[in-house]
Amino acid sequence: MGSSLSSFDNNRHLYFDPDVDSPEKKTDYFTTNCELNQLLREVVDASEKITEVKYYSYSLHSWILSKYFTTHAFIVLKTDNCWWSIEKDQGGITIQRSKFLENVRDKCRRHDRIEALDGIKMLKKDRAHMLNL
Repeated sequence: MGSSLSSFDNNRHLYFDPDVDSPEKKTDYFTTNCELNQLLREVVDASEKITEVKYYSYSLHSWILSKYFTTHAFIVLKTDNCWWSIEKDQGGITIQRSKFLENVRDKCRRHDRIEALDGIKMLKKDRAHMLNL
């Protein structure tokens, strides 16, 4: 019986956009776990520290009652040089990087996030004082 992680490694369910700010779109942002590890080594400075973590959520529908049952949450990290978002949905795992918070908070996979009447809410925020051990 194979583990879900090993089957995930061989499938292209990871979406990685290392430069959301760039107007040039690649034809394919999907990658495997092994490919992602290599890409991260190429674009991330290992000495870069995480300085802030934010937890966001928004309703997937504009109906008031449905917001309690159909919300989407994601994490945004601030590092010394950029902002990152990490999230999982039915399309797989998405990792994005930008110089600007708005490009990872308000967009997913280069499209505006679906925004309900109550908008995107930051539920938690913390300085990364314990993350850089």
